[in-house]
Amino acid sequence: MEERMTLQDFMGVIRNDIEVRNEQLRSLFRSGQFQDIPGIFKVHTKLITHKGEVILGRDCENYWREVSELGVADLNFELKYFDGVKLRVSERPEGEEIDFVVFEITEFTFTARENVYNGYIDPVYRHRVRCTKDP
Repeated sequence: MEERMTLQDFMGVIRNDIEVRNEQLRSLFRSGQFQDIPGIFKVHTKLITHKGEVILGRDCENYWREVSELGVADLNFELKYFDGVKLRVSERPEGEEIDFVVFEITEFTFTARENVYNGYIDPVYRHRVRCTKDP
């Protein structure tokens, strides 16, 4: 039997995923494995670069390579916004279908030539739940 998650459970899973993603990004960046960085982002993740450009996480290899060429040795992360909502998708006689949607904005910062730059990671996470009515 499948255990159903609550919104709070889902948010806890996502918070852990964020920490893991940030550590993977830091590790891949430090080791120069830029070709592997896009694979750690979810499909709809957007990055707002330090130049204000918006790119998809899946298309970010060249961006991180360019950041490295500025002489950047490390990245720092700070979770700026984290919230979740429960949305009713549909209601049927046998029960309703609900989506949990979690929003995150994480700021990344780095120092290059004695200047501090920042950008943002902006994904959306979604989890569909079927709630059945008791007879």
